[in-house]
Amino acid sequence: MAVRILTLESEAQAIAAAELLQCFFLSLAGPAVLFWLERYGVYVAGLLAVVYNLVSWYFFVLFLAAVIASLKFLGQWEMRRYVANAKDLAELQTAFKGPKSAFWVALDSHDQVIGCVGLLPTAEDDTAELVRFVVSEQCRGQGVGQALVETLQAHAIDLGYSTLTLRTNNILKSALSFYTKAGFELERVQRRRLLRGDLLFYRKALGK
Repeated sequence: MAVRILTLESEAQAIAAAELLQCFFLSLAGPAVLFWLERYGVYVAGLLAVVYNLVSWYFFVLFLAAVIASLKFLGQWEMRRYVANAKDLAELQTAFKGPKSAFWVALDSHDQVIGCVGLLPTAEDDTAELVRFVVSEQCRGQGVGQALVETLQAHAIDLGYSTLTLRTNNILKSALSFYTKAGFELERVQRRRLLRGDLLFYRKALGK
């Protein structure tokens, strides 16, 4: 796939990248509910069994529908809350303007933004964080993500960084596989009860 990786240059690109990120986060509502059910499904099943034995079939169906609707609503609410609190999405051009920061967009042959990734400094002088990494769903598996990460890594080395970190969650199964193949190693896991899944911390030594 023909793709160009460019440093964020215009407000139009910033808006398109922000919309891509927002759509991605909101699309996680369904996977978040499934993740929650995988972890706590046994308790839900127990509750349903109790209700099934206490009420008629008709009311059980109504109760089950209410549970499903509630989980769906909570998944959407959780992701919308996250997007609303992610202030940098509305300020991509300024949020990544620091001397040791950067933000890139991937453009297709029609100059449409199909991916993005950002680089931010951390409290450790030799360590930077990979953030806001996403590729449009229809363009995944075609080398766009790899091109974005390779561009970021090369720039990070030029800036004097020796280590990259990133934070993600275990809802994103394909992303976890991508990071592992890209040389990132899982450092620690922060258990959460949120529908966004557990918080996973990855680290990679640059130049390896």
